[in-house]
Amino acid sequence: LMSSKAEELSLEDHGLRQGVFTYYLLRGLKGQADTNGDYLVTIRELYIYVYTKVRDYTSGVQTPVLTGVYDNNMPVAVRRQ
Repeated sequence: LMSSKAEELSLEDHGLRQGVFTYYLLRGLKGQADTNGDYLVTIRELYIYVYTKVRDYTSGVQTPVLTGVYDNNMPVAVRRQ
């Protein structure tokens, strides 16, 4: 999972106190990306969440990328109840 395409810049935002990608990545891992409510955040849920949020926040200037061989249902975080 990378913050942007090779030809793009990864944007920082002083209001967020960090990069846009990092901000949404952390929120996703904390449970915002758990779209099906099973208390597990899968790599696919995380990517879709981060991709959507970063693209919206940056008005399409930054595009997160997911590459490699992986199971879409691989859990990457557990949401607290």
